[in-house]
Amino acid sequence: MDALFWATVAIATGTFVLAVGTVILAWSTRKGVALQERELRAVEAQLLLAKDQFAAAQASARPQLEIDVVIEDPGEPNPISGQVRYIAGAEPAYDVEVWIKTRTQSFGQRLNSILTPSVPSSIFFLNGIPDEMFKRWPFPEAHKAPVLQGNELWAGVTWRSADGTRGSRRYKQLEDRTRDENPDLMEPFRLPASD
Repeated sequence: MDALFWATVAIATGTFVLAVGTVILAWSTRKGVALQERELRAVEAQLLLAKDQFAAAQASARPQLEIDVVIEDPGEPNPISGQVRYIAGAEPAYDVEVWIKTRTQSFGQRLNSILTPSVPSSIFFLNGIPDEMFKRWPFPEAHKAPVLQGNELWAGVTWRSADGTRGSRRYKQLEDRTRDENPDLMEPFRLPASD
């Protein structure tokens, strides 16, 4: 009986040591997993920060354009003229199009130039709008707004960045040639995704 007793004690002791070891191993594993989860969250936070920084750098590199318009004598062959200016960014502006709506007529034209910081402006002269451009007029508020008075006009410019992002800028020019850029009415219009 002594041998059986001591064998049982040995097995029980081994089982107890094994159970204690398992508990310690489980506790260590849990601590290790918690540490890995914290490290993973830190890496995810760094990735989100890097993504935000990249998006900010990309957004600041995208071109920003401005348009200035002059109404000439309506009897002139090109009654609307003006200039598109590159005002911010580092990337080129492609597919630049000018959009003008007066009290009685709409005007539009695609510029034959790519605007960049080194080629920052393009002058235009308009006498109408091609039908295909008129059908895709990008500023619906120009048609929904109250009727323009005298020499008031809506002026807009649209463009595409190197990554395909579309940009736009527009305003309402009052008779005294000041601009109405009321933020409630003039939030940037989002063009459809690029082709």
